[in-house]
Amino acid sequence: MSHEAVRVDIFDLGLLIRRNGSEDGEPGAYHARAVFRARGLTASLTTLVDLGAVALTDLLQQIERQYGDFKQGVAWQSGDGTLDVTWHLDELGHATGRLLLVDPRGEWRLQAPLIGDQSYLPQMALGLRLLLRDPP
Repeated sequence: MSHEAVRVDIFDLGLLIRRNGSEDGEPGAYHARAVFRARGLTASLTTLVDLGAVALTDLLQQIERQYGDFKQGVAWQSGDGTLDVTWHLDELGHATGRLLLVDPRGEWRLQAPLIGDQSYLPQMALGLRLLLRDPP
């Protein structure tokens, strides 16, 4: 079993996801370092997120459904409540949505727009598939 980190970019949000070595698969079977870089700013915001295989599989399925039908939106939240992302695609494939990133200690909250296009979707799905290909 590999514990190599896999990078999944959700527009301006980068998730560096690694298995934590747990054999039970849920919850917290994966840890992610979430890094959000705002357009035009030189600062970034980083936090740690605990994820389970069920949550990651749900995100993958939503992304794949959306790629097949642009009318399908994506609304996903990490099991620990520290990360919440939603977006929709217009008929031309442009994505608009929002990100909510919450410090696990409750000291800060970031809400920001997610902007991109449908060209991000295959890479998102590939990263999640690589991560989930072998059970934790």
